[in-house]
Amino acid sequence: MTESRLTGNQILRLGGFDPNQYDLFLVQGQQSTQIGAERPVDIRNGLHFNAILKNVPYGGWDDT
Repeated sequence: MTESRLTGNQILRLGGFDPNQYDLFLVQGQQSTQIGAERPVDIRNGLHFNAILKNVPYGGWDDT
């Protein structure tokens, strides 16, 4: 793929994840930012993403 800009859904699909079941996060050092389904991301070398099942707390456990 030669596109330099992809949406969150496109990135999930390229990674083999169902966008209806997973949320996408952009990881930058110790910080993670959720990427919306239609949010465009400028793709470049060195980007790291996490696909997390929806409704699962990210970054810690919910003890409630």
